Amino acid sequence: MGEKLVSLERRSRLWNSLAGSRYPKNPVVIREPDHLDVTGFRDPSIFEWPALGDKFGYNRLAVLSGGVQGEVDGPRMFLFGVDPSNLASWTFLQTLGTMKRNARLDTRWSGDFGTNWECGTFFPLKHNASGIERMIGVVGVEGGHIREHVKSYRKLNPSRPHRDSRYCNWFFANLTKDKDNDIHFDTTGMMDSGEWYAPSVFQHPDGRRIAWGWIVEQDISERLAAEKGWIGCLGIPRELSLGVYEGVIGTCSTSLAEITSVEVESAQNRIVTLDIRPLRELESLRRASLYKSTPTSTENGIILKQAPDCYELLLRAEVNAHGNGSISLKIRESSSVNTTVSFDSQREELVIHRQASSVDDEDEGGICLQDEIAALTLFRYTSHFESLELRVFVDKDVVEVFANGRAAIATRIYAPKDASGISIVQEGELRVSEMQIWELGGIGLVN
Repeated sequence: MGEKLVSLERRSRLWNSLAGSRYPKNPVVIREPDHLDVTGFRDPSIFEWPALGDKFGYNRLAVLSGGVQGEVDGPRMFLFGVDPSNLASWTFLQTLGTMKRNARLDTRWSGDFGTNWECGTFFPLKHNASGIERMIGVVGVEGGHIREHVKSYRKLNPSRPHRDSRYCNWFFANLTKDKDNDIHFDTTGMMDSGEWYAPSVFQHPDGRRIAWGWIVEQDISERLAAEKGWIGCLGIPRELSLGVYEGVIGTCSTSLAEITSVEVESAQNRIVTLDIRPLRELESLRRASLYKSTPTSTENGIILKQAPDCYELLLRAEVNAHGNGSISLKIRESSSVNTTVSFDSQREELVIHRQASSVDDEDEGGICLQDEIAALTLFRYTSHFESLELRVFVDKDVVEVFANGRAAIATRIYAPKDASGISIVQEGELRVSEMQIWELGGIGLVN
């Protein structure tokens, strides 16, 4: 104990991606800087940030993710300058981030920043209509606080599997005005409030920023994992953009000033935040239309008695002038199990209720059936609230839910094969104005 941790990870360059051969002068970065005692040192990302690069004389930068321990410990990025004429030449510049371990702006609207970062990166976004630009930072977080609803579930279910406490956070990155050339942020939110983690963010040829993340699978016992034969998968690709809302004067309940995942420009009644939506090309996977409502046709009760293994559900709903109401969608439903996707405007929560989603043999270690909860409100304008928009993707045991571009949850439900029904319950003054369901086809891969 007390000895310095030396990382065994190495950063290497892939020389020919088609042949898969390595660059002959690897590794690019042999190890962490000698003066730092690290908790992690991995996941390289190369980017451009002129305002930061100009301070060091580089137009191309790179970061590795991890953390430091010692007198001042906490998560960090490790900043390098990259020689544009020789991409294998990296020069360490400094660490980025000064926060202590488990720093957080808020326990509800933003995530914990933990003890160690993974898959950190930076990229610019611009809202063309308004001209607003922001530099976005994204980090995977290890060692974060356990959320309160998870603590409660674990206390009641101590023998079931427990997940590692992870977060995947975004933030509007700003440079400090002092000579430290560091970053700070006042606006931050969660990329996903479920099991989606470790995203790779890249730029599409048409300029869009796409994030592709991993859906971790830690909810089943070792026995069940062995029976399944594989665990984990990639989620669906997500488009990232700036969400700019003009004329916003409030929400369903919480003061705008208290919501740390939005930037409030009070003089213009303008809200700026990160917008996260399913990749638009996923619409090309829609096959047969299974259900389509009219503005007044969706009543409480059964929508489909039997849905296919893979489908997309789109729902739009309107709330009254007081912002009161809730909607609950039951999916993978049978007489014995169901999973409920709900939004409650007064609680300002999007929830995937999983505790009735599986027939579970607890004596064998069981399945973790904790709920997934994301904070979500509807913006209020002078004469109305914005509509609720839900997009629900079901792909066998994977469920991904997107709401209004500001909340996303990816999770798994281990329901019996005969649990395939869909039903709906509308309460209060939140009423469905549109609902469609499509069977989804594959992308053409052959086993």
